[in-house]
Amino acid sequence: MNKTEISKQSTPPTSPGVVTQFSSRRRESTADPASLKTDLSPQDNALLGQLCEAVEQLPEIDATRVVQMHQRLLDTEYKVDVNRLADRLLGLETMLATLDSE
Repeated sequence: MNKTEISKQSTPPTSPGVVTQFSSRRRESTADPASLKTDLSPQDNALLGQLCEAVEQLPEIDATRVVQMHQRLLDTEYKVDVNRLADRLLGLETMLATLDSE
């Protein structure tokens, strides 16, 4: 069997935008900051280490909630509060601009 035949067999038929499987298991970190350090400056190496630590601290994903929200979006039951979304985006932009100016 070639790769195409195998992938056709293992891929269930789906419609665009439909979640068929989701895993909330946290993958073991394969990225050791020391192994990622190539031709980076010492400052960039320190930032990379901080970034790796921050990623490890991210919360687990609630797969059930993700699938429920996805279904609500598909069923057009979820209404987006555009004013709240705009406020959040502006806040994010402000925060990023502040970080950029430091």
